[in-house]
Amino acid sequence: MEKVVSVKHSVYLCALVMVTGLSAFSRAEVTVIGRLGPTQEIRKFYIKAPPDRRKPVTTPKNVQVMVAGRLPLMPSLLSPGAVKARRLSLPQAKTPLFLLGSDKRSIAWLRQNKTQLMELGAKGYLVQAKTLGDVKKVSTVGKGLRISLASGDPFAERLGIKHYPVLISKGAIEQ
Repeated sequence: MEKVVSVKHSVYLCALVMVTGLSAFSRAEVTVIGRLGPTQEIRKFYIKAPPDRRKPVTTPKNVQVMVAGRLPLMPSLLSPGAVKARRLSLPQAKTPLFLLGSDKRSIAWLRQNKTQLMELGAKGYLVQAKTLGDVKKVSTVGKGLRISLASGDPFAERLGIKHYPVLISKGAIEQ
């Protein structure tokens, strides 16, 4: 009987040590490693998933809300203008891309080059748009092309581009 009692006491003692040890870890304080400014609740950016998760939610209302939140889109390092063609070495660029705005020059360029851009499978970035109407105009003219909103300044800095519209491939920058 004494062995049973001592085993029970040993089990209780081990359990007590474990609980006490774990509770010490649960009281650890959070260390803040940086404050990056005001934060926002992330839930407002979530879109409720449709019943079939393989199909994205792309209702016109959702797209308009997402796009409108990013406008106006105004590059500080780029403007509409002529681009002198030049050779470029971007071996990591697998897909050609193009930058354009919602201005008359960009719209005319898009109309003129749409077929070529589709054949190349080029990805477009709208780098200048003031209103949702501007985005819709580019979307209508570029129907069938993949065009997303993006800041053009990183392209300008890295590739030395000053104007749009422009086509960028792994071997050249051209208009």
